[in-house]
Amino acid sequence: MIEEFSNTIDSLNKVQHYKPHKHICLLAAIRYLAERKFSENRIIYDDAFKRIFSSIFREFSKKDDRDRPYNPFFHLRSLPFWILVPNLGREKELAESTSIGGPSQLHTLVSYARFREEEFISLRQPEIRTKIEQIIVEILREYAYGEIDQEQNPYNKAGNKRNESIFFCDYLSSLISTSIFNENAIAESQAVNPLFRTIHTSHPLVDILDTELRQKTGKHVILTGHAGDGKTTIAVEIIKRLRGFSPFATLDKPLERREEVEAQRLCIIKDFSEREARADMALIDELKAGQRRFMIISNTGTLLDFFKGNATSWQINPVEVESRILTAISQVRGVSELEFAGVEFIVYNLAYIDNLNLAKAIFNRMLEPENWKGCFSCSREGFCPVKYNVELIRSAQEQVTERLFLLYRRMYEYGTRLTIRQLTSHLAYIITSGINAAHVHKKMLQKKTDFLFFNRLFGDDGKSPDISAKEMKAIVELKRQNLGTLFNSGAEMKLWIKPSLHSSIKVFASAKDLFSDLRKVGMTALTVSGIGPTPEQARKQARRLLYFFVSDDTHARQLICDFLNSPNILYWQEWQNKDAVLEKAYRARFSNMVFHVIQEHFTGVRMPEGIGAQDSRLYITLSRKQSEVRQSAQIVITELDWSQSIILELDRTNNAVGAEYTELALKGQGVLEGTNLRLGLPFLDYVTQRHYGEIGNLLNAAYKERLEHFKLQVLKKTAPLNDDMMLVRLRNDNRFKRQKFSISDQEVEVFDA
Repeated sequence: MIEEFSNTIDSLNKVQHYKPHKHICLLAAIRYLAERKFSENRIIYDDAFKRIFSSIFREFSKKDDRDRPYNPFFHLRSLPFWILVPNLGREKELAESTSIGGPSQLHTLVSYARFREEEFISLRQPEIRTKIEQIIVEILREYAYGEIDQEQNPYNKAGNKRNESIFFCDYLSSLISTSIFNENAIAESQAVNPLFRTIHTSHPLVDILDTELRQKTGKHVILTGHAGDGKTTIAVEIIKRLRGFSPFATLDKPLERREEVEAQRLCIIKDFSEREARADMALIDELKAGQRRFMIISNTGTLLDFFKGNATSWQINPVEVESRILTAISQVRGVSELEFAGVEFIVYNLAYIDNLNLAKAIFNRMLEPENWKGCFSCSREGFCPVKYNVELIRSAQEQVTERLFLLYRRMYEYGTRLTIRQLTSHLAYIITSGINAAHVHKKMLQKKTDFLFFNRLFGDDGKSPDISAKEMKAIVELKRQNLGTLFNSGAEMKLWIKPSLHSSIKVFASAKDLFSDLRKVGMTALTVSGIGPTPEQARKQARRLLYFFVSDDTHARQLICDFLNSPNILYWQEWQNKDAVLEKAYRARFSNMVFHVIQEHFTGVRMPEGIGAQDSRLYITLSRKQSEVRQSAQIVITELDWSQSIILELDRTNNAVGAEYTELALKGQGVLEGTNLRLGLPFLDYVTQRHYGEIGNLLNAAYKERLEHFKLQVLKKTAPLNDDMMLVRLRNDNRFKRQKFSISDQEVEVFDA
């Protein structure tokens, strides 16, 4: 079937005056279905289809070709596997039509197109789909570049380093989730791609699982997490190890749904969602028998369905099943144990295992010189934006990588966890911008400075957004968190207002000319007509460049904190070192700031700075949850001496792979022994910004809940006041005045406390 399919596709270019539109339409149709995970055999001529078609068209068209997808969409019906489904009542008209006048007529006649059923079933299989796509792409490449001199042709078959670099560049672009050629964005394709070895990095969990699964007896393993967390990639490497293959070896074919490793009496179920429900009882019997170990890879929903749907077999009610599973997969360390009917499982949840160090290793592998050796003999090296980016990053690779992943860390700590697939996609996009060798060898209208990595990081060229990247998760979150938008007044003064001081800001030599050019444009008062950036755009790009390439410590620290809008992120980074200690000066200063914010939260009263230095008593009062209403007098439930009852300390924990994670925490002393409140980076930043009078970010709802929980801990540990009642009043000098009401049978006594 594949041979017949490929022969038919190949025959389309054997005509005189060949045009690529039918091949582009076929590839667009396959991509259209892939975007929808082949959920149904229906290709609608809509905006999504036209977007995919136009993207491929720009890649492989010539100057006189016209972007008209409606024509090939209609005329592909001459092929046996392309079927047009008419709109109701238009059957005869469609059958008699030999051409199409435009998209309106196509919409009138055609409801949708579909592949013949046998082709559709084949295309759902990743390995077959990849082969068909490769056939089409090779034909399109031959059309677009066949007349180019072989020395200039980026797809010259000669087996040299230049060609290897070309294919590596294309491979990186294929990892980008926004690209139409993103077949390598999923693990099933990576396993059979020989170029995967160039970026492959072992997940730290692989060593743990390898040791666990080599034991003859033990618990079954459940590996869960979000889509794109690398579950299948881990399974592939485990299978390679257990079968004695190199981790860099390429598999002959993608993993089967169920893989057996007889030497270890092990069965690996690659994707639990692909299982057949009617086989559940047989699987449960195998799990209970304990004759072989199982490693089950599953998302949360499928896992719940399997155990809840077979609750009777597990001798437990469905509600209890759900409770146990949700508890197991929500452990912050990323590992827990689970037991049903005597069958024991160890559960690893990749969503709770920090993946930024893994992504950093992948990024460094992308930049390895061996992958780019061929670029130096390429005729277009002087015009290539990809090579320019690689060299620019490598000129200060340690610092650029550190700053890049500090930015990812800021996103992570503020609640945006990217999967390893999303990170890899974004990193590849930063380097290549989604272009490949074919783009470079065509006469590109854009300059190579339109693809600078520090602009593409944010999904734009420094002037306008890249529409194809606007849905990329990392870029969406970068914009949502407004990173790179806060100005450093000191640096801004030296750059734009007092240019004589410019020399005091130093950048790496590799970025000096670029920085100087941006600064010249940024200093102009008016926009100069042309295609270059406006002064405002140039200043934005200069700030981005400085974040990565500033080379003097005098300005670097403040620039980083301002760029990331996080005054404490560098402290946080220092705390991650194993020998880190909390400086006394920081502890004293921050203890007062935290006290101030907590006192405001507990009383609902906004207070000026310095209140903690005057009075270290913390009051928990009866107050309305309305900070906009002044509540100058409140009844005290309990009070404590903050300076004697609370201490700030670094709190270290380990996750499932042994990686250490350190946060600042409030820990109780004396009567509050055992109380604990971990202070994440967002809370620390909020406290600092509030202290310095900045509007800052609103306190995250999750932290408000933590503060309420902390309040409950304090109330349980501290003794309530006796029969006397205490009021605190906020005086005009913003200090609390304490008044006690002593009530006896005959009288009420009021006195200052």
